[in-house]
Order: sequence, then C-alpha cells, then structure tokens
Amino acid sequence: MSLLDSLKWRYAVKRMNGNKIPEATMHTILEATKLAPSSFGLTPYNIIVIEDEETRKKLQPHFYNQPQVGESSALVIFATWNSITEKEVAEYMQEIAEERGVPVESLNDFASYINGSIKNLTAEQLQIWAAKQTYIALGFTLVAAASEEIDATPSEKLIIRK
Repeated sequence: MSLLDSLKWRYAVKRMNGNKIPEATMHTILEATKLAPSSFGLTPYNIIVIEDEETRKKLQPHFYNQPQVGESSALVIFATWNSITEKEVAEYMQEIAEERGVPVESLNDFASYINGSIKNLTAEQLQIWAAKQTYIALGFTLVAAASEEIDATPSEKLIIRK
C-alpha cells in the first residue's frame, strides 16, 4: 500500500477487537517511532508499551474509561519529560559518540549549543518544546501503524490494535 493509501485507510478506532499485534509488526511501528525527527535529535520523552491486558484494564479508569484501553493489543504511552538538564544532554552526547564511533569530547560544541538553548527557555517553554517533539513521534507512530494496517486511536496517548 502506498503512503497516501495508508493514510486514507487510517481512522480513529472507537472500539478494539483485542487481536494480538504480531511482535515483528509492533517492532516495526516502534522502530519507526524511534526514527522520528526531533529538534537537536534529542527525544525528550519516554515510550511505554503496555501489552498486558490486566494492566491495561487497571489503567482504563485513568483514561476516562475509554474502552480502547482495555480492548487494545497494546497501549503506547508517550511520557514527555518535565525537565531537560545537562545530564540528559550528556547522556545523549554519549549515545551519539557510541553510534558514530567518535570521542564524546568531539561533541562538546554541540552539547554546549543544546545546553545554551535549553537554559534560555523558561520551564513552561521547555515543556511546550518537549511536547512538540513528542507529537512528532506520535505522528510517526500513527503513520507506521497505518502502513502496517494496524488500527490506532490517538488520545493524548496512542491506543493501537491489530
């Protein structure tokens, strides 16, 4: 299916059937999410995947009792960070250095640029920026699910099913 056909196929599912998403399909969707672009390449969010039915049902009251939470194959939660510090930037620099096989010190200017940029933001501005980066990843997840013909319903969280 072409990208446009996948996007035309996609819709917000009101009820789920509980069919299990194959592990390889779920991996593809989450890998696409990891490949989503973000400002500085920094991803100020965590992704939590809950496939256990009992846990999803326990969480359902916290999601306005939406039936999709309990009925889905997986609940994918994007948890935006409340703050970003030099520690997170340093960890990110370490990841880049390892991926590229370069000394972490060679990234000092980039780290300084990121740290300088985030220090100039208020806590509210930083949270808004982080939320925008999270929504980019959510968009990639929705497109990836559609390309795999997996139903998905965004609800400030992403609820998906096969």
